[in-house]
Amino acid sequence: MNASRYISVETTSLAQSLNFVKSMDRTVDAARERVKAGQARLDYANWDLQRMERLQKTGAVPEENVNQARVKQVEGAVEHQQDVLVQAAMEALQAATNLMPTVVRQYIQRKDLSHDVLAQQKAEAEVRLKEVLRNEARGTMKSPIDGVVLKRLQSNEKQVPAGTVLLELGRLEDLQVEVDILSQDVVNVKLGDAAEVYGPAIGTTPAKATVRTIYPAGFTKTSSLGVEQQRVKVVLDFGPDDLARLRRERDLGVDYRVRVRIFTDHDSQALVIPRSALFRGAAGDWQVFAVRGGKARLVPIEVGLMNDDLVQVVKGLDNEDVVVLAPETSLTDGTRVQPQIRETRLESPPALGD
Repeated sequence: MNASRYISVETTSLAQSLNFVKSMDRTVDAARERVKAGQARLDYANWDLQRMERLQKTGAVPEENVNQARVKQVEGAVEHQQDVLVQAAMEALQAATNLMPTVVRQYIQRKDLSHDVLAQQKAEAEVRLKEVLRNEARGTMKSPIDGVVLKRLQSNEKQVPAGTVLLELGRLEDLQVEVDILSQDVVNVKLGDAAEVYGPAIGTTPAKATVRTIYPAGFTKTSSLGVEQQRVKVVLDFGPDDLARLRRERDLGVDYRVRVRIFTDHDSQALVIPRSALFRGAAGDWQVFAVRGGKARLVPIEVGLMNDDLVQVVKGLDNEDVVVLAPETSLTDGTRVQPQIRETRLESPPALGD
């Protein structure tokens, strides 16, 4: 056995001890910098307390501000004292650590130490290494999902309480639509109902969606007209193909404003009229003015499905009837009128009950 192999274990231990000395030196330097920072905070707290006491004597600030400054001064003093004690402990540990390379060198030179002593030193070094690795792991922040940062709530370096939210993360592949629906309308909505998402952010082609969640509790919201309305939140899932298309073509993201149409019922053979032609009679029944024989005739009707634009007529009108749009209050039964018919072609069947 040559000399280099005979002392190979000792050489490795020496290298480890030297690395640990460097690590401990950096730890002590960090503790000293922390003491400096704590001293600066304490000096500021002392200055602020003196300033508040002077201002309080002149009546410029209330006593509560002085008490708050005094609390901050006491906290700063305690924290600074703790930092000093930690620095002293680190320096003591550093002094002990600095002896390790000397001990190993003496062992290499003298070769008097027993194998058991070396094994013990190795075990202690491994324990310290585990502590360093554990501290390093605690300082690493890992994302729970593979997504993007939606919002950064903390921008500057500072100490924060445990549980403080630092970032908001999200997966744009799981994008959903949240819509507020009037409580009197949401009772007709069921889980799984088909829906369309449209609006300027969506483009000319609406996106398909389905109702995923209906919140069990409503809330009060003031409309743009200043009217308090009771609404319920409903969550929709995009169709996978439509969401991929919107992400690719429109770059749709979080908190974008869209419009939603939920289909609660449909009738492909419905007779429909514009909702603006509909009004309530004196008895509370639905009525329209139909043009018959060149005159406006007041006709009571029964309605079925209804949305913001169209109304299904169940009884009272025929396909050939022409109705008056948005009739004026001065219009009466039997008034002679001249129809001006304008046909409107729909690109798709009307969505009733949205």
